[in-house]
Order: sequence, then C-alpha cells, then structure tokens
Amino acid sequence: MQNRLAISVCAALLAFFVARANHFAQTASQTFDEGAHLAAGVSYWHTGDFRLNQEHPPLLKLLWAIPEALRSDVRFEPDANAWEHRDHWRIADAFLYENAVDHFELLLSARRVNIALGALLVALIGWWAYRLWGVGAGVLACALAALDPNLAAFAALLSMDLGLALFATATAYALWEYAGNGSRRWFYFAGLTLGLALASKFPAVLTVSGLGAGAIVFALAGGRFGVPGAPAAPTSVNRVRTVFAAFVRLGLVAAAVVAICYGGIHMLDWAAGLKQQMIRKEHDPRYFLDGEISSAGWWHYFLEVMWIKTPPATLLLATVSIAGFALGRRLARREVAFLVIPAAVYAIAIAASRIDIGWRVLLPAYPVLILLAARSITLVSPEGLARTLGLAAIVATVMPGVIEVRHLGKEISYANGLGAHRDNLHERLGDSNIDWGQGLKTLKMELAARGDPVIYLSYAGTARPEAYGIRHVRLPGWGRIHTPSAEQIDPSGPIIVAVSVSNLQGTYLQNVALYHWLREREPVSRTDDSIWLFDVTGDAEVRQLLLPLAATR
Repeated sequence: MQNRLAISVCAALLAFFVARANHFAQTASQTFDEGAHLAAGVSYWHTGDFRLNQEHPPLLKLLWAIPEALRSDVRFEPDANAWEHRDHWRIADAFLYENAVDHFELLLSARRVNIALGALLVALIGWWAYRLWGVGAGVLACALAALDPNLAAFAALLSMDLGLALFATATAYALWEYAGNGSRRWFYFAGLTLGLALASKFPAVLTVSGLGAGAIVFALAGGRFGVPGAPAAPTSVNRVRTVFAAFVRLGLVAAAVVAICYGGIHMLDWAAGLKQQMIRKEHDPRYFLDGEISSAGWWHYFLEVMWIKTPPATLLLATVSIAGFALGRRLARREVAFLVIPAAVYAIAIAASRIDIGWRVLLPAYPVLILLAARSITLVSPEGLARTLGLAAIVATVMPGVIEVRHLGKEISYANGLGAHRDNLHERLGDSNIDWGQGLKTLKMELAARGDPVIYLSYAGTARPEAYGIRHVRLPGWGRIHTPSAEQIDPSGPIIVAVSVSNLQGTYLQNVALYHWLREREPVSRTDDSIWLFDVTGDAEVRQLLLPLAATR
C-alpha cells in the first residue's frame, strides 16, 4: 500500500513537471542557440554530414530533430555559401523563418523531445533516492526535482545541459549498482550511457574523470571494481589495476556508441569538436556577475549561482543532510565513490574552467545535490511524535515550491529570494540565468495590450522579433542575424523602448554603458524579466539619445 501511494505521488509530480515544462516551451520564444541546434540536427538527418554546430556532439540534436525529419513538408535547403562556410547561424535563421512550416511549430515539437528527457531525469533521481534510502527519500527527491523551476526551464529548451545531466547521472547510477552486485548488465549499461553522455556534450569527459576517480577510491577502500567476471584482486595495487582495465572496457563500449551517433565514418569529428571547445576561451568571452563584466570569470561564480538559483528547500535539506552526515543512513564507500566524488570532480572542474554562462553549466552535478537533500528524511526519528513532527517539517519545507507556479512562464529568471529576488536578479546574474532571448512572446502580449505600437527595440538573441508580430525600429543589440523590414515610429503616439536585460547590463556590447542611462528610469513592465519596457513619451532627453542609436542600427 505504501509503495502504491508513493508511486501515485511520484506520477502526479512527474505530470506536474511535464505540464509546467510544456507551458514554458509554449511561452518562450526561440532562445539564443536553439535555432542552430535544431537546424544542425535536421541537417544530419538530411545529409549525413556533421559539419554544422561542430562545437557540440550530435546525439541530442539528432533526437530533437526526429519530429522534423519525419515530416515531408519540412524543407532543408541551405544557402550554398553558408553551407560551405559552416555558418549555422544563417542556415538556422533561414530554416526556421523561411520554411513551409511555422518556426514555432518546429521549435515546439523539438522541445517536447527534450521535455521527455527531463521527465526521465526526474524519475531517475527519484528512483536512485529510493534505492539509496527508501520510499520516503524517493518521494522527497522526486518532489524536489519536479518542483524545481530551473529543471523545468532547461527541459523545455534545446540546451545540451539537461541531456548530459540525464546520461551522466544514469552512468553513475549504473556503476553504483554494478559495484554493489557485480551484474554484467549494469556494467555494459554504464558503457552505453557513458557513450550517450559523450555524444551529448563535450564536458562529459569530466564525467569520465569523476567516475574514474570514484572507482579508484572505491578500490583503495577495499571495494571490488573490475571487468565483469574477473577474479578478485588481493592487493590495493592490483585492485587499482582492475579499475583501469574496467574503464578501458567501458571506454570501448562508449566509443562504439559515439561512433554510431556520428554515422560511423565521421567519428573524428568528435575529436575536432572537443578541440574547438578547448580553445573557446581564445574568443574573447564576456561574463557578468554582481554588476561586473569580466573575460576571465570568477572562481566563486557557481557558488553564487547556486546560492541564488537553487530552491530554498533543496538548499536547506541538503545542508541538514551534510551537517548530519553521522546520523541517519550513512554514506557508504559505494555512495561516496559513485555519487559524491563524480559530482565534486565535475563541479570543481567547471568552476576552474570559468566558463561562467549560467546555472545550466552545473546541471550535470545538480542531481547529486537533490539526492543528498533527500537523504535528510533518514535523519527523522523512525517512530512516535518526533517522526510526525520531522515529516511535517520536511513537507513544510518543500510545499512553498508549489507556490512558485504563480511565476509560470518566467522559469529562466527564477531567484530563490535568499541570494537575490526576481526584482534585483539583473544586478547579480546575467546570460541564461535571466535573459537567453526567450522573452519575445511575452513582449508581444504586453505590446498588444498597449495597442500594438511600433517600438524601439534592442534585442539580445537570434530570433526574428517580427516573426512574433513585433513591429520595431532596431536599436543596437547583440546576436542579430536577419535585417528586419523598415518601420517608422509615429511621433504623435506613444514612444516605447524595449531593451533586453543583457543589453541593459552591456555584457556583450562594444560600448558596455550604451544603455546604462535607461537603468536610471523605472520600466512600465519587465515582461518575463528578460526584456524591460519603457514608456518615454514626452521625455525629450531620451528622444535625443534614441535618434542617433536608431540611425546606427
């Protein structure tokens, strides 16, 4: 009976997660990278050529593009020059906005594939917690994951981070099972999922390093980890040797999976893409934190991001669990090796890389934080009034996460109210933490309520604002591809200015302070928090500033 109730609760939580992610997928306009990812995936199916978007492996793009590849009315006819020069931005723009099928219909069908992957990740987190610490921990982990606005946001968008989190977590779980029972099927399943992780995003190499380090620690602590069927090693040195032999076998399975994802003959493209990612920092990156812009990043960036973006329930329960490590169900050497160490290695390596572009980069290590938070339920007394009070306290900690649904459609700009609030998030974080180009649909709704005027628009993104019905005069921004048709501001009507938060911050603009003067004025709307709307009708000073900006568009 208890298990049936737990399954029912987890099923309801999964349904909530899918519904919320689907709502966000329907609400958010095309984000910065989505067009390039989807067009690349379609090109792989149509041509068998992996030249586009080489900086990411192909697996997730292939999965997202399946709905489009199965349709006869979706054309892929790239410009010859853009194809020759591997210009995925131009090809993506034409594919989405000059196709026979509406661009948002194409995006939405692909996004729903990723939502399915997100639901699998939530279910896996709940299942692993159940296997670790019982039914209560399983339900708690499922609740923490399903109610997390960050997970819902990145499940609803075509970003590689969630897929990598799914396959990396599945690999860690499979090796945890294998270390416990020596089952051959878990070993080769781990090889399969490791290959899927490596074919999803290049930081998966950090997953390999973390799992290898965990397995070595497990062996040195007396655990048995080797090739299935191999005899037990008598000394610690021999046990470490068996770990290396096992990872060679896992690597061969993973390499075969990666090769299949590249169609076999294009396997070397994986190495070329990894090299491209390794030299990424040579391309003058810009990062934003606490009002500062840096090309070097900060060692503490992700600590601040986690403090600001992680839901309070997960933070509190994880803290209680870690502080009470000697109480409740303790972490055995197997949990330390395949749960804690891989996540720690990944998080430390990502922090050291200083690619400070948002919470999503840390997502592959995030499930472990939820799992540790779920362990807190084992600290509750097993019986009596103390148990009732303990469970009530945990429920009271988790339930406020349900209230967050009042911000439906604003999942990317989530702030937990501890490190920052939604109202001042723009002062603390930038990029995909708040503005990834997703706000055009919400902006259109706001403008429709104001009579649908022609506006001044400084947009940070690669979508076409006019495709969302936004009539605008373009101001300098970041990421633009297509030149819009000419529009004219009616000087006798309202003068409305819309500026993406990334441009207000100036992170990616040549002139960082280009729009800082607008930050001194109160917006009439923050739409979904990614684009701010200013009514400057009658403000002669602003008019004088806008006219030369519009002339340089």
